[in-house]
Amino acid sequence: MWLVLLLALASAEVEFVVRSVRAVTAAKFPVGYRFNSTTTGEEVEVKEISGCRFRWQDDVAVLIGDEGELYEARIRVNETLVNGTVNETELEVEFLSAVALEKPAGFDYVDAESLAFWGDRLYVSAEYHENSAGKSQLAVLEYDRETGEVISKRTVPAVFTERTTSNKGFEAMMATPDGLVVTTEGPLDGDPESSRRLIGWDGDDDFKVSFRASYVADLRNETHDDPDDAAAAPQGSSSSFSVVDFESLGRHNFLSLEQDHTDEAGNTVRLYEVRVDENASDASALFSFDDADDVANWTSVRATRKRLLLDWNQGEPLNGEYEIDNYEGLCLMPNYLETNDSYVANLLLVNDDNGDDTQIGTQFVLCEIVINKTNSIPPLFQGPPATVTQKPPRSSSSVEAKNDGTAWLWLLPVLLFIMLAAAVCTCRAKPDPTVETGDEGDNNGIELAYDVGTKKGSKGRGGKAKYSRVGNGLMANDIEENEDDDEIDYV
Repeated sequence: MWLVLLLALASAEVEFVVRSVRAVTAAKFPVGYRFNSTTTGEEVEVKEISGCRFRWQDDVAVLIGDEGELYEARIRVNETLVNGTVNETELEVEFLSAVALEKPAGFDYVDAESLAFWGDRLYVSAEYHENSAGKSQLAVLEYDRETGEVISKRTVPAVFTERTTSNKGFEAMMATPDGLVVTTEGPLDGDPESSRRLIGWDGDDDFKVSFRASYVADLRNETHDDPDDAAAAPQGSSSSFSVVDFESLGRHNFLSLEQDHTDEAGNTVRLYEVRVDENASDASALFSFDDADDVANWTSVRATRKRLLLDWNQGEPLNGEYEIDNYEGLCLMPNYLETNDSYVANLLLVNDDNGDDTQIGTQFVLCEIVINKTNSIPPLFQGPPATVTQKPPRSSSSVEAKNDGTAWLWLLPVLLFIMLAAAVCTCRAKPDPTVETGDEGDNNGIELAYDVGTKKGSKGRGGKAKYSRVGNGLMANDIEENEDDDEIDYV
């Protein structure tokens, strides 16, 4: 019996890794907000932000606007400590600069919707619109972040350029450990209403198409968060949610943001964790095929399963205070804490104000996300390491070896030792990995959370927290308190 249990533990695969998500605080700017650019000195208007990513070398975020503006903003989390615990959290957003993105040849304009970094290389997805000559403007473009000049353009398969419907093009994009992945906001012409095709390019210089998957978006009045529910609704059966952004959690898991709007219900925003299956499955029931398809590649694709993390609607503000709006962007912040069995990170959501005075303006919502440790690559990863970004602790080759049929055998002696030790000592139970929307969850005893800026303590309770760097994050080692300082410094 013990041997059977050991074998089951060794071969079991942890699929969903997010333990909890909760809203913490927010920062809001009015419609028409302007700032002076640090690079040009000119006054710039902030409008229609639809995507965000951090540079990872520092606390500067890169934000994309619908009309082809690339903004940079310094974003910090400042936390006030009282008696060693967080008493108040403030999100500080300082806009720094903006640059207009160059229009590629044949484009009337760039309807930029999302962005991703592959190392130091910046990619922007452009939504589908026909140009004045009737040609598709659907694209994934590489840009120079400082000048806004086009560097290269990825090759998009014909099934997307010929069957993407107007204003429903490449909206969600992310960098994974293997390359770039993107999908359309709505279904391709002819595909079932809730189906989406995911496509990925290798991270090599040639960026060959190397990944295809199916994704099922929500229909109005329904959710598809049952891992076994992979059926796509027939075309025209109901309007589906828009798939607006992705964020990678490693090689097999990612976050997906979906949103919908009706005159009756207003806005609805849902955050999902998505798992990509290891093996390809038959997609003939999910997609419609025609001459634009590479049929041999699209009939057998990876399936995805998803689980609901947040459900945000007009009648239920997050934490009872953060207003719903047209949220289209999400991104993980660069620093995180690592505990014995989890990562504790900051997740940002940002809305597109559409330049509409009736909307709430541009709002950044800060969430805390707790992610279970698995045999996957740590979550905060965007392509190969940039110049000053450290590599993740586990190499891609060791991750693949972990997933073959025999690599787990070396764990048997370790697991046997653990089981024997458990029989003679009292061990602390692991926290429940179930996601509970809005619940603070168990952060494994962390009393001093991290931030990118400073932390201030109460009078007479200052001291120094010693930290060590773990991957892209920080791990608290010990805390030395004294009675004279009122500020905690991070070293």
